[in-house]
Amino acid sequence: MRTIIFKIQRGGEIKIETSGFTGSSCQEATRRFEQALGVAGQATLKSEFFQTQHETSDLHQNN
Repeated sequence: MRTIIFKIQRGGEIKIETSGFTGSSCQEATRRFEQALGVAGQATLKSEFFQTQHETSDLHQNN
C-alpha cells in the first residue's frame, strides 16, 4: 500500500514521508505536493528507493 505522510512541525516546517514506493516513484508522487507547499529541503532516501519493482514483487510473493 502506498502512503504519503505530511508532518508539520511547530515552527511550520513540513516534512513529507512516503512508504510503499520503490525507486524514484516516491519522488514523482510527492513532487506536486512539494511545489504546492513550497517544501524545499534535503531528501533522506530509504532502502526502498534503491529497489526495483521486480525485487519488491519477489519479496511480496515470498511472504
